[in-house]
Amino acid sequence: MQAKIQFNCVISPYPAQKIVNLPLFKMNMELKEHFNNKIFKLISETADELGLECYVVGGYVRDIFLKRPSKDIDVVVVGSGIEMAQAFGRKLGRGAHVSVFKNFGTAQVKYHDTEVEFVGARKESYSHDSRKPVVEDGTLEDDQNRRDFTINAMAVCLNKARFGELVDPFNGLDDLKERTIRTPLDPDALQSLLQEERRSREQLPQGDFKAHIAALRDGLIETEARRIVREMKRHYEPNSPNKTHFMVELSPAFMQLAATKDTDRLFSMLPYKTLSFSKIEGRHGTYALIDKGENRDREIRKPRPSVRAQLKTDKAKTAPKKAAAKTKNHDLEV
Repeated sequence: MQAKIQFNCVISPYPAQKIVNLPLFKMNMELKEHFNNKIFKLISETADELGLECYVVGGYVRDIFLKRPSKDIDVVVVGSGIEMAQAFGRKLGRGAHVSVFKNFGTAQVKYHDTEVEFVGARKESYSHDSRKPVVEDGTLEDDQNRRDFTINAMAVCLNKARFGELVDPFNGLDDLKERTIRTPLDPDALQSLLQEERRSREQLPQGDFKAHIAALRDGLIETEARRIVREMKRHYEPNSPNKTHFMVELSPAFMQLAATKDTDRLFSMLPYKTLSFSKIEGRHGTYALIDKGENRDREIRKPRPSVRAQLKTDKAKTAPKKAAAKTKNHDLEV
């Protein structure tokens, strides 16, 4: 029997919200009420005219259930997100501004105080000798698989035939009700990543509990650093309140577990000259901020061992080797 592997953590920074259990049909009917304005109707029409599947995903869907207003809309298209954005911009007409980012295969449409980001559904895979993912076109399910948490993998269909239908293959809504953070990765995929992580590290001696815990913390810090770098690249324009910085919230799951030295190491791994960690007035959590002119097309810095670990290694290298102990021969000659 296949084991179920998951990482759970109470989502403490956010106030508890009452999320009502509803039959699926009634839930879809109520979801439609959140997508009844002009923007979503025109996205729906554009998708059907182009013959493309189209879904609102991520934080916008999550925040509907948390009853938190949001004007930043992420749309996944099974096909070309750029083609979809350009057609949508033409349909909006005067007042719409379309920005295309061919290197990332994404586009953004600004219309008055609303921003809609379009991206084609993508699939990630890893070779056995690299941690850098190979990205290719995929299905909605492929795109949901690569999301960070189940609560951010929920999607709502915008095509006319299924308008307002919730697509939640990883039970993200249940996790939201239980205030649980869980990865959407299936056990086989997660096991594969963990095996790759083990192969990439020097084997630790059996029974060295402190060393194993340190290695796990290092893995947690590196995972968070990679997520922040990835999220920084997703933003096309500064997203801080005053539009002078790019910002990404530090994961509540990470902050729940991290000590000061962990956030210090996270800071050192992020490849930005203007980086700062700060609270944002009127928002929950802690944010990583970088200046809007900072080059975001970088990868994380290679994690360095702590000063204590470096001193210990240097001491071991310079320490004189102990001579083998001499033994007396007690054999008798006959």
